Formats: sequence, C-alpha cells, structure tokens
Amino acid sequence: MGEVIAQLKSSLTKGDIWEGTDIPPRYVKNTIGEHREIKAVVQPADKEEIKRIIKTSLKMRWHIYPTSTGKNWGYGSALPVTEKNIILDLSRLNSIRNYDPELGIVTVEPGVTQQLLYEFLQANGDHHMVPTTGAGPQASILGNTLERGYGMTPETNHYESLQDIEVILADGSTITTGFDNFKAHNLKGVFKHPPGMALMGIFTQSSLGIVVSITLRLAKKSTHSGFFTFQAKEAELSSAVKVVREIRQNYHGLVGGINLMCPKRMEAVTGQAQDSWTILGGIYGSRDITAAICKEIRQTTKENKFTKVNCLENRSLRFLLRLKKWLGWLRILPEFQAKIQQSVSIYKILNGQPSQMALSLAYKSIHKSVNLEKERLDPAQDGCGLLWFAPLIPLKEDIVHQ
Repeated sequence: MGEVIAQLKSSLTKGDIWEGTDIPPRYVKNTIGEHREIKAVVQPADKEEIKRIIKTSLKMRWHIYPTSTGKNWGYGSALPVTEKNIILDLSRLNSIRNYDPELGIVTVEPGVTQQLLYEFLQANGDHHMVPTTGAGPQASILGNTLERGYGMTPETNHYESLQDIEVILADGSTITTGFDNFKAHNLKGVFKHPPGMALMGIFTQSSLGIVVSITLRLAKKSTHSGFFTFQAKEAELSSAVKVVREIRQNYHGLVGGINLMCPKRMEAVTGQAQDSWTILGGIYGSRDITAAICKEIRQTTKENKFTKVNCLENRSLRFLLRLKKWLGWLRILPEFQAKIQQSVSIYKILNGQPSQMALSLAYKSIHKSVNLEKERLDPAQDGCGLLWFAPLIPLKEDIVHQ
C-alpha cells in the first residue's frame, strides 16, 4: 500500500491524497448500505496531474474510479462499483468557460455544480437556465449529463444537450468529440457531430476515458413561464397517462418534463397525507402562449373529469410571495404560507434555479424533518436510506398502470 501512495504522490504537485483511516467519510458513506475496500483517494488539481495519475495507474495495473462531486444519490454516491479501486475525485476541476449568451453554449468541468453554474449565469446576464435535477445544488452538471440524466427544464434529456466532450484516454492523450479535430474552432459546441463516426455516446456511462469537460446547450429563459398541476385518483391513472402523452406531443418545446408523482412521494415532500397522484409540468413561452396552453390543458383535464388544473405563472407567483410576506408579518395561516413556499420552490427549479426540495424525500426513511432554506442536505452523510429505481416504460395507459 505504501508503494501505491508513493507512486500517486509523485504524480501530484498541488493535489491531495488520502489512504486508510484518513479517507474522509464522504467517499465511503452512501444511501444504499454498500461497503467497498478503497486503496486510496486522490484529488488532482488539474488535467496534467490526471494524465500523470493515469499513466502511473496503467503501468502499475491499478483500477481508477473517477467521480465528479460524488452526489450520485441512490446509485452509490461516490462509492466504486468494485473493490480495491483508487477513487479519482475530479471536484477541484470546476472551471466554467466558453459561454456564449447568444447561442446558449457553455463548457463545464466535473466540479461545476448546479449552484456554481446558476451563480455564473446570474452574473452573466441571466439569459439561460441551469439543467436542474432533484439531486440538489451541490450535484455535478457533468456527472449527471454523462449518466444520461433527466431534468425538468425544457432541455429535459441532458444527454441530448451535449455538444462536445473532452476526454483523457488510458494512454494519457486527450481527444474531443467535436469540430476541434477539424480545426474548425468556430463550430466548437455549435454542432455536435462532425463528419465521420459519432464518438460522443461511447464516453457516457462507460469506462473508456476520463471526461474532463463537456460543452452543453442550455435552455433560454422565456419571457413568461409557469407550471401546471392536477390530481388523479389511482383509478384515473390510465387516463392521466394519456393526457400527459398528449401534452408532451402537442406542446413539445413549450412544456418541459412532466412528473407523475404517487401519493407517497408527495407526502414525503409536503409532509401531508395524500390520496391522489399529482401531475406537474413547466410551461415556457410568451404570456399569450402560456395562457393558451393552460387553457387547453384545463379543457383536456375537464373532459377527463380530473380535479381542476392549477396554472401559476411568474406574475401570480410574485403576488403570492408578497401575500406570504404579509401573512408572515401578521403571523397567521402558517399552512397556507407553507403551500405558497412550495409553489415558489417548484417554480424556481422548473426555471433553472437549483433546489434541495426533492432531497427531502430521502429523509423520510429516518423520519427527520429538514429546513430546506438553512440546511445543506447530504443524504449519505446523514444516514438516509435511498435506492433509486429508474424504469423505462412506454407512455401507454395499459403498460404504466400494470
């Protein structure tokens, strides 16, 4: 073991390394109750250190397990999938560059979290949305994208938003999947597939190289946006699935990801007992477009005899925030204030502002209430049990309701 550490240390000039009992808990604790023997954890400071670590590991035939920020909740967190790995923590690589506010293109490194990108975009004109997920503000953008994650903003499929990938291969060489190889630098990140074989897919959910940056296409913030919700009883779920499918097909690009949330999930989020499924989705566009979509969704759900659709847009939410502040001063209607806050939180995450709201689900298993505004949630460190299951199901009534 001493030889491993000595060899790794020789690869570092600014990075950090841990072994044995010195390995911080964040690398071994997880929400699925798994345990692994870890040789060491190394945290490089730049790409050159990564290349030296790779070459050393190849020579010594060590297994390397790269992580971005290690917030892969419900799938193992930062834990390797096999024993006796060296964890390569890439979180110190957190550069954001090549942002084009006109085209909505940006390049991020593994350590760039949802919160870091949000703050960057806020400081650079607030034109585009962060591809938010329920993993929370401290989760990696790059990590989620390479695992083909989904979100709630108009760019729901994060893999589809990939424009370019920069990879360090096993021999220490670096390649990109885009137009850099053709010296067409003005096309970098603009078009994802140069002539020839499409390489991008082989570096997602794979171990063929270490990805050190990706270029993404971001969704532009609309002039007027909001969200809709309605409820469906268990017996009405098949009809609700049909309605969701029609909404997705009819308003592609104007309606983001739609969540169908079972009563138990909503109870975990709201803290209140539920007896219906909740359907929720974001709407994006001008005031006339969002109003027209809300009107048609209301008509569709009315025909199917669902509960009345609630459509909230940014103007309504501003009013609700003022109302909540006024109610707070008077110290009245605390439950109504909580509902307003939930609506505001939903609106923010649908519009690209990272939120810890979905992380409260994990704390249901330990019967702990959390303060989303004041606490930084970490389900793995806090001893939560959470195992994600992500089925792939055609959006057909008879299949979903089986």
